[in-house]
Amino acid sequence: MSGAILLIDDEPMMGQLYHRALSARGYTLFTVTSGEDAFEIIHGERPELVISDIMMPGISGYELCDKLVRANEKRMPFLFLSANDAFSTLCDGLTAGGDDFLVKGVDLNFLEDRVRFWLKTPFSGLPAEPRRAAIAEAASALERIHAKPIESLGAMREDLKSAALALAHAAIFNAGADYLARSEPPVSFLGFLAGAIETLAKGDVAAMVRFPDYYDAVLTTLAPAWAIKTRSLFTDYDAIAATDLFRAAHRSGVAAATQHRI
Repeated sequence: MSGAILLIDDEPMMGQLYHRALSARGYTLFTVTSGEDAFEIIHGERPELVISDIMMPGISGYELCDKLVRANEKRMPFLFLSANDAFSTLCDGLTAGGDDFLVKGVDLNFLEDRVRFWLKTPFSGLPAEPRRAAIAEAASALERIHAKPIESLGAMREDLKSAALALAHAAIFNAGADYLARSEPPVSFLGFLAGAIETLAKGDVAAMVRFPDYYDAVLTTLAPAWAIKTRSLFTDYDAIAATDLFRAAHRSGVAAATQHRI
């Protein structure tokens, strides 16, 4: 199975546990116990995914991720694996540039699901707008007295996926019968879908963090041929999302999803 993974954990027993579990499933792993050693692997081996503990001697997981972002060397998804399930952990991790979060002790099959997704998807990380919304929601949760722990964010919500799919179907129907006959979905449709999903996910920090999952799943369910041809655009998603055409369609998606939620 392709896809080298860098695993960073200063607790040797935990590192060995996850190393054995993922190696047994066919993945190639580089395992280190410090952020300093991680830099050498990242520069020399260029892993396709980083899974990092947060609190470590020397450079923390936050600092490692932040340094990669600032040096323009974070070209791979960065998944935090921590024993701390507070909203502050998620907020700080996303702010540092992390793309996903799991709590230590999570079911190993679910861990593999997240690894498989990030190695398969063309998204190199969580896009800018869902990241901003997730950080804001996590920060807001810190102010709520009875906020529950974040646990491990969980899998996709089928109700959210179904709602986004229904809105996408409606948009295509309104655009005309020949819309699906196009070789790939236009940027305007991608913007509409992003706005719809982000709005439906509002208030659910887990769904915001898992935006790439919903985006790809809805597009694949709606039109598999489109999805195959469109995934190449995901590598430059933030650049496309900054275009006027995308942003105008994004506003339409927000409006449609807002009406759906009322």
